[in-house]
Amino acid sequence: MENDYLGERLKEIIKNRINEELEEEIEKEAERFKRKLIDRKDNYVAEIMKGIRIYHEEDPISFGMNYKILFENITRLEK
Repeated sequence: MENDYLGERLKEIIKNRINEELEEEIEKEAERFKRKLIDRKDNYVAEIMKGIRIYHEEDPISFGMNYKILFENITRLEK
């Protein structure tokens, strides 16, 4: 009877320990994946920003500035 209690208690302790380790591993993996996605997002934004051109010229009639913003079509193929 005492062996049953010790066996069950030991199983419970081992199960809890394994669950803790797995949760920790899941959190680490999720954080790695999040960083990877953030890096991709930052790279994507940088690629888009490279395609933006801003031109300006002075309007001789109104002495104001005219601006032209050009968004180049950027296509990036994912592997």
